[in-house]
Amino acid sequence: MPLKPRWQVVTLNAGNLLLTGVIAATTTVILYVTCVSYGVAQGMWFFPRILLFFSIFVGLTAIFYAIWNWAFFDHPYELRRKLPTTSKQMRRERKDFFDDLP
Repeated sequence: MPLKPRWQVVTLNAGNLLLTGVIAATTTVILYVTCVSYGVAQGMWFFPRILLFFSIFVGLTAIFYAIWNWAFFDHPYELRRKLPTTSKQMRRERKDFFDDLP
């Protein structure tokens, strides 16, 4: 895997964190509405309830971030290393390379 410039890595990580944060926030809101409708968090005071759901949000964000990075950025490189290149693909790549030469 070739090294990317630092600004590109920072931008990619920030975008991933923003996206997984939105997904985690949506999941936390759905969980909160479900818990309130079933009366799970009714006996709690306001601050512990908010603290509980904030910690759930942070945990979900970390989990979704790890899954997102593995599924879309780390896993394809692992698969490329494990799967052998077919002879047909090698011939096509070699032909494309020599066709692009001046």
